[in-house]
Amino acid sequence: MNRSGMGTLGLLLLAWASPSVAQPLPRPWADWRTISTEHFDVHHPAELAAWSEAAAGRLEAIHETVSALIEYAPEKRVQVVVYDPLGVSNGFAYPAGPVVLWPTPPEPASMIAASRGWTELLAVHEYAHVAHLARPSRNPRLRWLSRVLPVFPGPIAMRAPRWAVEGYATVIEGRVTGSGRPNSAWRAAVLREWALAGMLPAYGGLDGGRGYMDPAMAYLAGSAFLEWLEAREGESSLPDLWRRLSARRVRTFEEAFTGVFGGPPAELWGAFTVEVTEKALAVEDAVEAAGGQEGEPFQRLSGWTDDPAVSPDGRHLAVVRQPETGRPPEVVVWTTADDTLTTAAIEARERARRLDPEDVPDVEWRPRPKTPVARLAPSGGRGPRAPRWLPGGESILVVRPEGTGDGRVRSDVFVWRWRDGGLRRVTRGAGIHDADPEPDGRSAVGTRCGGGACDLVRIDLATGALTVLAAGEPDVRSWHRPRVSPDGRRIAAAVNERGIWRVAILDREGTAVGPAEAAEAARPAGQNGSAGRATRFDLEWTVDGSALVAVSDQEGIHDLERVDPATGAGRPLTRVRSAALSPAPAPDGGVFFLHLTTHGVDVRRLPPPAAPLDPAPPLDPALAPAVPPAPLAAPELARETPPAARPYGLGPRRTLILPTGYGGAEGWALGAAAHGVDAIGRLAWTARGLLGSGSAWRGGNAALEWRGWRPALALEAFAARNRPSEQDLDGPAAPPDGIGPEAGGIGPEAVGAGPVGNVVGFEPASDIVAGAADLEYAGAAARIELERPFLGSGRAYRAGGSLGRLEAAGSSGGVDRRLVHAGVDAWWLQTRGRLVLRERISLEGAAGETDGEGWSRGIARLALAAEVRDGPAIRLDALRGRSDPGPGGFEAFSFGGIRPPLFDPALVSQRLSEPAVPVGYASGEEAASIRIAWVSEGSEIFYRWMSAGDSIGRWKRVYGSQVAVDVPWLPFLAIPPLEVHVGVARTLDPPLEDETRLYGGLTIGR
Repeated sequence: MNRSGMGTLGLLLLAWASPSVAQPLPRPWADWRTISTEHFDVHHPAELAAWSEAAAGRLEAIHETVSALIEYAPEKRVQVVVYDPLGVSNGFAYPAGPVVLWPTPPEPASMIAASRGWTELLAVHEYAHVAHLARPSRNPRLRWLSRVLPVFPGPIAMRAPRWAVEGYATVIEGRVTGSGRPNSAWRAAVLREWALAGMLPAYGGLDGGRGYMDPAMAYLAGSAFLEWLEAREGESSLPDLWRRLSARRVRTFEEAFTGVFGGPPAELWGAFTVEVTEKALAVEDAVEAAGGQEGEPFQRLSGWTDDPAVSPDGRHLAVVRQPETGRPPEVVVWTTADDTLTTAAIEARERARRLDPEDVPDVEWRPRPKTPVARLAPSGGRGPRAPRWLPGGESILVVRPEGTGDGRVRSDVFVWRWRDGGLRRVTRGAGIHDADPEPDGRSAVGTRCGGGACDLVRIDLATGALTVLAAGEPDVRSWHRPRVSPDGRRIAAAVNERGIWRVAILDREGTAVGPAEAAEAARPAGQNGSAGRATRFDLEWTVDGSALVAVSDQEGIHDLERVDPATGAGRPLTRVRSAALSPAPAPDGGVFFLHLTTHGVDVRRLPPPAAPLDPAPPLDPALAPAVPPAPLAAPELARETPPAARPYGLGPRRTLILPTGYGGAEGWALGAAAHGVDAIGRLAWTARGLLGSGSAWRGGNAALEWRGWRPALALEAFAARNRPSEQDLDGPAAPPDGIGPEAGGIGPEAVGAGPVGNVVGFEPASDIVAGAADLEYAGAAARIELERPFLGSGRAYRAGGSLGRLEAAGSSGGVDRRLVHAGVDAWWLQTRGRLVLRERISLEGAAGETDGEGWSRGIARLALAAEVRDGPAIRLDALRGRSDPGPGGFEAFSFGGIRPPLFDPALVSQRLSEPAVPVGYASGEEAASIRIAWVSEGSEIFYRWMSAGDSIGRWKRVYGSQVAVDVPWLPFLAIPPLEVHVGVARTLDPPLEDETRLYGGLTIGR
């Protein structure tokens, strides 16, 4: 649901703006299997078989129902990939690629939790994207282009704004399932609160932004707007919009929209916001008439707040804070005492009054911001959450995501000594989402999520050992946020069965003891849209253990409720106009809780004693979307028993043909690359060819990557030609440092003297001697790679070898060249508020023989970056290399030109790329480089020093500006690694002093 519905074009544009958003890839070496139905192939690892079988059994009914509503069905089979990289709830859909489903069920406070079941909701939403965006154009020219071009997003994907794409899939989600966001208390709360505050986005902001809740508006406000439009113009109006957008006559979205709805979208959005505001005011009046209770403000906050927990003595409150979208959360500890002004603050006020008696002091319009007495900050992108106080109050349990080293992320339990900052890890790779300590402090009860469901488990806090108390079952049952009673004899947890979150009371061994199922089932219908039933979650025991405090949407708004654990009967504690969440009872009988606002989630407090309220009349469903609509009677979708799974093998394959080429001081070249890969990236092949000027890279290669093993294996064969001596350079020449007759017979007289004699091809009319060999190089290579990514750090190892033949341009013979190479990369990440620090160290070595003469070299690289989140970055790259090139100097270092595009660059690691200058700009046995860049909004300004020769000393400088984008490998869309760069640079030192060059290119491959 993040980035859902993007075509390849949109994905590439997103990668241009933010290359770091690439989604985690599947583990292709796992035991993958495939289930095939009439219209779908469902690919999944063996550990997700149960969830995948449940999904496959629903897909044909979803295909029939959703296609009928959208009035279009895809012409090709739909590929579905199920995997669970991060242990979070999400999904993606690409018109030209597969549907991707992540099976971990959502937590009940999530906006996507209101459903008859996560499997159904997720599959409906993502397939709706496919059926919607795959609709082809009826324009003959565009249809011809779609057949000719390997990737051609449909007219809806290219022209519809994000709010229309995501909003429409959300409309379908609600209509097919009778639940989902359109029928939830969450969507109503957001629209109502934003309308009352006058903060509904302008039409231009409906697609989203970087502010709090901005990304969700495309789903929530977009779906409500489309429903409003459909109610005005009839059920056929939305399909009519998509038909006009894909018509023979090419129209913009605004033209297509206006022709259906009788006005531009911006104008009708304005009318919609007025109507929503009127309904929100009516809801506010109804809440106040029923006796509103919003508690007292404790802290006004920006961004997301979660999981408040009161210390055993009631003196401290731990909460999770995430002030900015995309920033990892942190846990802070505040005192619960009322703020009083310090003596220094009182004296400062009095001094200011004396200095300016006519000044007007600030109004105390909110509680003064509290200064944390302790903070567990995120580290390396790992943000802690779910704090729970251990007995005695000296330590706090938290969970934090950790990388497993195989591309997956799982949350683990830690013990945080909040006074001195000590942190001890309890579990490893367990997938624990929350943990509540038992009274003895030696164990905790938590939820472990995996395989598409969450189990209830006991955790030994000394050893990390787990004991299952109550198992979850994919598509049937899942547990959330258990809480141990003060006496340790009972466990209260929210359990989801068929989309309804209800209270479950268990004994220490996990046996259900109440509330009675009959009492729970007898509860009156709520307004949340989950089959008309109210839900309860975020359970907490009162300090004396006599009752539970829970969140309920019984009255159509998320409010706190006091629940009798014996009978399941409940009465409201709050009556807010937006939403109340995450209660945290205090020892004095009060209750801290979270309160939704337009600026973030505040912390509020019910003063003791927190007394129940009388029930309120139900809200009028006619006030939707400011309240949940009347429950929708959506028929159950048929469930089939899917065919048995078969081994995935090499999987379904797609082929993409892309242009490639570059131009600059090195020359120019144009070509094409064909890339084929299966849905999970197990086996990929690439074939490339380049033609161009005499000085540029020309030739072709064929490469194969097999990732069905770990480490991965890559093979390639190639034939390439590169002639630095023919670069178009003017003026008299002088050999660069370390190159010349005195350095081993290399100079003007050596050109064409032998198979590799033109190491320095020298043209008297040149402005520079090309300090690198002209190449005609053919051969084969093999490489193995192993990546070990963790959150906040990682390592990568590679090793390979090659056999090839070198031939000098114009000569009639050649020499053999063989080599082995190895390398290791290590990287780290730290976060300090909005500041992100990155470090990377790379070591690379190679050795071999050329024409029977041995050579060796080593290269060390260091990269440092400091960036402001969503802001500019400063990057430093340093390189140091040493080479024993052997006679002839072919293996000497040479700066300039692009990275070799037709074979693994590790085979000629002596070529140190810099597209801003020609090949041979600096050459020799020793090499060093320092590059500093200021990066902002996808572009950079850089300054680089380069030195090469017998020793390091004479530096050559270049500065410039460029836009460079690295698109990662995307097997879902059959897109190989891409590098796009366009820039302009100026050299400062002889023999190219004060020369300016343009350069750019699109290169394919690693």
